[in-house]
Amino acid sequence: MPCTGGLSIWSKRRGHRALLSLLLILLLGACGPATRLPEPPVATRCASVVPPTPTFVPSPTPLPPPPSPLGLARLWSWQAGDILTAFWTADFDQDGRTEIAVASYDRSLYLVDAAGEERWSADTGGSVFSLEVADLDGDGRCELLAGSEDGFLRAFGPQGELLWEVALGGRVTAVRALELQGDGGPEVLAGARPGKAYALRADGTILWSREVPGAPTGFVALGGTENRAVALSTEKGAVLALDPAGIPLWQDTGHGYIRLLLPYRGGVLWGGRDGKVVALTQEGDRTLEAGVGGPVATVATVDLDGDGVQEVLAGVGGDGPGLVALGHGGASLWRLPTERGVWALAFPRGEGAEPTIAAGTDGGEIVLLDVWGRRRGQTWVPFRVHGLHAVDLDGDGEDELLARASNHLYAFAASGEGEDGERQPAVETLPVWPEGVPLRRAGEDEVVLVAVGDICPGRAVEARMLVYGAEFPFAALAPLLREADMATGNLEGVLADAGRPLRKTYTFRAQPELVAGLTFAGLDLVSLANNHALDFPDGLAEMLAVLKGAGIAAVGAGTDPYAPVFLERKGLRLAFLARNAAIGPQEGVAWAEEGELREAVASAHTQADLVIVHLHAGIEYSPYADDLQRRLARAAAEGGAALVIGHHPHAPQEVEWIGTTLVAYSLGDFVFDIDDHDIARDGVVLRVVLSREGVEGGEWIPVRIVDDVQPRPLRGADGRPVVRALPSP
Repeated sequence: MPCTGGLSIWSKRRGHRALLSLLLILLLGACGPATRLPEPPVATRCASVVPPTPTFVPSPTPLPPPPSPLGLARLWSWQAGDILTAFWTADFDQDGRTEIAVASYDRSLYLVDAAGEERWSADTGGSVFSLEVADLDGDGRCELLAGSEDGFLRAFGPQGELLWEVALGGRVTAVRALELQGDGGPEVLAGARPGKAYALRADGTILWSREVPGAPTGFVALGGTENRAVALSTEKGAVLALDPAGIPLWQDTGHGYIRLLLPYRGGVLWGGRDGKVVALTQEGDRTLEAGVGGPVATVATVDLDGDGVQEVLAGVGGDGPGLVALGHGGASLWRLPTERGVWALAFPRGEGAEPTIAAGTDGGEIVLLDVWGRRRGQTWVPFRVHGLHAVDLDGDGEDELLARASNHLYAFAASGEGEDGERQPAVETLPVWPEGVPLRRAGEDEVVLVAVGDICPGRAVEARMLVYGAEFPFAALAPLLREADMATGNLEGVLADAGRPLRKTYTFRAQPELVAGLTFAGLDLVSLANNHALDFPDGLAEMLAVLKGAGIAAVGAGTDPYAPVFLERKGLRLAFLARNAAIGPQEGVAWAEEGELREAVASAHTQADLVIVHLHAGIEYSPYADDLQRRLARAAAEGGAALVIGHHPHAPQEVEWIGTTLVAYSLGDFVFDIDDHDIARDGVVLRVVLSREGVEGGEWIPVRIVDDVQPRPLRGADGRPVVRALPSP
């Protein structure tokens, strides 16, 4: 049996014409129609492009009666060791049934069968950021291409065996198999950070490389061109066409991050962070441009009215989340508002069933709609839904729905009543810190310091920062941080392109450009004395340079990690120290020992009015400080520290005074995507007023991380933020 798979589409009942066929992607050599699933699943392979000129039901046509209710019943769920990044379906083992290839941040590639059982796993060397299925050797069986964080592109056989690997330098952000040379077999196109496109033979030999404006995010073959030109999109918002030798043909720029590039009427279509959906011909001429009211997280092309041509669906996030349908020339057909941004689309089918659109959101909702954008039903999972795919898993002619949500893969079946599912615990928050909140005022010679807990701009946070903007995670609380005289927090992971990951359970990295989010938040200093500063050892020096260039001081890691950092505000000179006790000593990161810490604080105090200590220690997900935290805090107090700021447990812990030293054992997480422990969604903003005598008072401001990306202040009974005064010494 050849390498096959497919994206299924529902048909209309009672004489309605066939509906919702996705735009078909061009040839993948001898590999039959395998389903491309990353973001979102698009199109069946090895078929011709759908004819042009999209239209919609004419306006005089009345809406049909309300659609019948439809729900989803969960069949099974499967879990990986970390967040899933992409998935494909195909008959990999040639048993006549569909299997699911799944890629994860846990440095693994998995094959899961139609019943949700894991068949095999393969080591990918680094977190997988791009995945493709192709018949590379022409034997009719599917191989897998995985692009990883460690800068390697790897090919795997249908049983997970490594076929070849090639180093491309930086994180491999996109991979696609397309025929470029006219020999009937596929070549491999790949993109890597910070901005390079590659073409390779099917055996991994590099044909050419080309610097491009930003790392590629997708590749599309341009239809109708004799020279087999290819278009690519980039993280910096460029779309450009290259000939088979990699020579640029045309370029279109200025769209902000582009997550997904689709074939469209022989050309290309995409949605960008600039809030526009754009289509170009194969020559680069614009045929469609439509604003959709917010950054575009996903797009799909579908035939909504059965006339054989395609309309466009755009999933929108930001301040006006929803799903938008566009007709010919970009005319708006309908808009469905949603609570959170729409990141995934699928189009299930079933005999005699009404046509249905499935949309997955950042808040964990999977909503089912008819073609007029009217709700038929919904279900919930407790994690963001960033991938959907409709496929007949059991061969009964009815599609099931696969959902990629955090580190879970779910399978659902259509059901008349369905299930409500499981939502994240509801916590009332405010969308932004309001003006006029009564807080302790600082005198002329006093300084307001705001401290937050763990900030991790990697993994799913990075994905949202790219689509929504680097400022998005900090938008709700930036006013509180920026109105302070000084703001500080703990930065988990590396902001750098350099380096390969350590072999450890979790490694965190984000693009260095995303330092703009920290700047927007008003952070003046970050602690790097933690268990993730060396996740990519060669990246530490780059991150220090990135932070310095952004005007953000760093303490606790580098060539002299034990040295204090001095900052001055209103004539008050502050010394910052940072120590890590979360793992064993590492060269380049300041390790916490009681005697050394006591002496370091005392020494720094001779050069500053006050000493503030960042302490990374404690038991993860525990609301209580352990003995080591208390001993280290006491050592800092005995050395003369005015304030100890704790982090690492991913949970808020108690605050207490040790003599005249205020100790906050853990502020919990501030910006993080941890979703398997609900306590990790709770954090604290510590606001203190400092004088030359020490901490004069302040506030303990609880926050909640919404959608595992954006901390927001808790909403009190009076509609104002919850604010608690700090206890007296």
